Amino acid sequence: MKSDLNNLIIDYFPSPNGDNEELLKLLNQTSKIICDWFSVSEKLSPLPQNKIKIISEPAEFGCDIKVLLDDINSLIYSSFNPSHPGSLG
Repeated sequence: MKSDLNNLIIDYFPSPNGDNEELLKLLNQTSKIICDWFSVSEKLSPLPQNKIKIISEPAEFGCDIKVLLDDINSLIYSSFNPSHPGSLG
């Protein structure tokens, strides 16, 4: 089993031997989610919202990128909002 995993090409881990384009795309999409959240922070409550969705469980070979980004989005928008003016009191 271990030798099988060593032969897998996983595009979302940094590679010293080649193109990291897929990793860069994933990091850019995650950064956009965070920046969008900061941009609307005044409109959101400083306290975490009660609508935390169930996060997908790790799968043997990972999950679809859309699922991962949806989970990241859900976690961020369900977290304490330190940029809200009312959070610093």
